[in-house]
Amino acid sequence: MAKAKDHYSTLGIGRSASQDEIKAAYKQMAKKHHPDLNKDNKSSEAAFKEINDAYQVLGDEKKRTQYDRYGTDGPQHTGATEGFDGGFDINLGDIFGDFFGGGARRSRRGSDIEVLVRITLEEAAKGSPVTVTVDRRIPCSGCNGSGAEGGKRATCSTCKGQGQVRRAQRTPFGVVQMVAACDTCGGAGSIAEKSCKRCRGAGQEEREEKMQIDVPAGIADRMQLRVPGRGNAGGPGQSPGDLLVGVFVSEHELFTRDGDDLLLQSTVTYPQAVLGTSLEVPTLLGSVTLSLPAGTASNSVLRARGKGMSKLRGGHGDLLVTIIVDIPKHPSKKERELIEQLAGIEKPKGFFGRLGL
Repeated sequence: MAKAKDHYSTLGIGRSASQDEIKAAYKQMAKKHHPDLNKDNKSSEAAFKEINDAYQVLGDEKKRTQYDRYGTDGPQHTGATEGFDGGFDINLGDIFGDFFGGGARRSRRGSDIEVLVRITLEEAAKGSPVTVTVDRRIPCSGCNGSGAEGGKRATCSTCKGQGQVRRAQRTPFGVVQMVAACDTCGGAGSIAEKSCKRCRGAGQEEREEKMQIDVPAGIADRMQLRVPGRGNAGGPGQSPGDLLVGVFVSEHELFTRDGDDLLLQSTVTYPQAVLGTSLEVPTLLGSVTLSLPAGTASNSVLRARGKGMSKLRGGHGDLLVTIIVDIPKHPSKKERELIEQLAGIEKPKGFFGRLGL
């Protein structure tokens, strides 16, 4: 009787391996021993079959449990020929994408461009246009982006204008039809009869451009704006990339931002705190008058609703004013007398009292 095969050893993993580790090991081993990639090695086909057998068992939790308990000859285990049951699934795109270079058509969308701008807190509150200068690739003015002199392109003879070709590939599941981008035309479906002299067939040229970007009111520090279609040009028939604008908001000398709210400190005198008063405080869009209640303690917070930052989706945050009571360290003689009277402190009588000591 032949010795039972160890599926774990076949994939080069331990018995405690996770499903992700099993899948990664399978892809690595399958690529290493795939018959189409090892045509001179006659043993690769047998090794590839063993690898596939091991993965179909260990990649299915139910089959793996049965295998761990009973081994390859255990009940209900029929090996790789059983097919896909119990929800077992293999993503062919994941496996063969590594072997054959990806999907059916190459993406030739233009690349994105990233720029950084710095604005003030006032500009962030109101919204403001900013101008950025970027070097971007645009469709060649000589061939209108076609890459062909005079724009003359011919249908690709390899793919017959489809931009993709079908190839038969041997897989663990039989021969399947793989669809890939045409190598001759790069997926465009056509080729230049004669390359454009200006861009040498690239279909693009570089140009410095100034663009005005509308920064929305309420934008926060380090947010990124995406401007569709203002990045680099794509390949023939493909869309351009986007412009990504990273926004830095400078710190303010008076206000501290807390989300949609603004924080401010305001200093008042001791009498104002005791008696109460009307207090005028600045905002980013002017000033506002707040009522300071009598007996306000230091570090109390007054709230001016709707006087904070604009919100991206409409409305405004609040202005939170922290009151700092200014208590003099060296009061004048008159101030001291008034404070003593307020506190009920009597002057000593006699000679020294008459002297005001």
